[in-house]
Amino acid sequence: MKILNYLKKLEKEEIKKVNKTKQEDLKLLKKSKEVSILSKELKYDFLELIRELENIGGNILKLSKKAINNLTNNKGDKAEDFLIMAFKEIKFFDDKFSKLKKEFQIKKINIEQSDIQEIKIDKPENDFLNAKEEYLEAIILFSYLKKGLIYKPKEKLLKNFKSYTGALSDFCGELLRKAKLNIIEKKYSKKEIKKYYQNTKDIYQILSSFSFSNKSGVRQKMEQLKDHVKGLENILFDLKDD
Repeated sequence: MKILNYLKKLEKEEIKKVNKTKQEDLKLLKKSKEVSILSKELKYDFLELIRELENIGGNILKLSKKAINNLTNNKGDKAEDFLIMAFKEIKFFDDKFSKLKKEFQIKKINIEQSDIQEIKIDKPENDFLNAKEEYLEAIILFSYLKKGLIYKPKEKLLKNFKSYTGALSDFCGELLRKAKLNIIEKKYSKKEIKKYYQNTKDIYQILSSFSFSNKSGVRQKMEQLKDHVKGLENILFDLKDD
């Protein structure tokens, strides 16, 4: 129930943020003649920023994947090192984006979604959001395997309803993968796999209480989550005579 309450809180924050963005977009439309078209010089600076941010996002993604692989292969200490490095990159990205945003605002240019679309480029934070979701998945898995707790992000820059729900779903996929690897290596505990199954089932039931749009990408992950529940159920069935 604690996760459910936390998710409801995140969802409310997300709705408020979306409504605020809509209001800001309306204000921008009224001033469109002043700010809708970036100068060639600013477009060049902006393109350079996007490339740099995408590189940072790529680093976060790689480090998070390495952490997840080490955790699934029972190498928790190495995983922790990768997680520390990934979080430093997240902080660096956030600081970099915030600093440049202020520089553009001084020139009376608001570098939000409308301006990015104006120069035919996807949102610069797209790769970062994917990388952040991967990081959250890694930190949830780390917290679960080390402390038996489902991690709830405290840092403001990590709190995002879509990223957190997506990370929860992928985390369950890693539990399934870990169960399979441990069985192959004969390092498994039936009690442990039962716990993986129960927690995955609980998360599926909790996330099922929310309404996700087809565009969010979470709906597809919900289908994958259902498969993770079934996969762990099948493993337990195969182990019933052990």
